[in-house]
Amino acid sequence: MISMRSLQKLNIGKSAGSNCLLNDFFKYGSCCYTFINVLSCLFKKMFDLRYFPTDWTEVLTVPLHKKGDIDEPSNYKGITLLSTFC
Repeated sequence: MISMRSLQKLNIGKSAGSNCLLNDFFKYGSCCYTFINVLSCLFKKMFDLRYFPTDWTEVLTVPLHKKGDIDEPSNYKGITLLSTFC
């Protein structure tokens, strides 16, 4: 079962991954035990079926400007956004 403690440890204020779900949603939605039970049932069923959605494995890489000339590719670093569920 998903614990309240693990959900409360999620970092908030971060960008969403390819599924557009923010950690904030899970952290603040975790106050509701119904929400936690639904998530727990979902993960248990997926585990039992040995199923992992391929959508959750998709990554989104975004170029983030570090400093200097914005027209210089070397002044960027790649940030990889993953699915919250993954």
